[in-house]
Amino acid sequence: MSVALQVTTDTRGLQRLATAINRLTEADTHELLDYLGALGVSQTQHRIAVEKTAPDGTPWKPLDPGYAARKRGSGGILELEGDLLISIDHQVGAGFVMWGSPLEYAALQQLGGTPDMPPGPAAVEARPYLGLSDANVEEAQMLIGVWLDILIMNMEQDLK
Repeated sequence: MSVALQVTTDTRGLQRLATAINRLTEADTHELLDYLGALGVSQTQHRIAVEKTAPDGTPWKPLDPGYAARKRGSGGILELEGDLLISIDHQVGAGFVMWGSPLEYAALQQLGGTPDMPPGPAAVEARPYLGLSDANVEEAQMLIGVWLDILIMNMEQDLK
């Protein structure tokens, strides 16, 4: 007595999957990068206006008492008149996004002054405001996931 086994496969579904994967690898990521840049701007503005901490969670050092007493404007730390806050913007390039401020003193606020700088406008404590906290990264990952879900749903609709 002999026994034979025959297996057949239908690879039509695999071809559709390969087409979908190719479309994913060729997706225009400019829109995603623009969304991520806008998110980074929002997160940075929130850090300046509300959190008052570095991206790693370290609270900013309080203002020097002498400066705080003569400070003009009603804003808090890094918010003299709100110029830094509203100057935060993003730019999308070929495969990257960046955000920050074009203001001359923005880097000084981020990095701080050095001992050889004159006191006052230059010799300031670093108060890092640019960067990603763990919560910021999670939020960005969620945004990427939603973008991919929408891209996949649209491709599934196109493949039907």
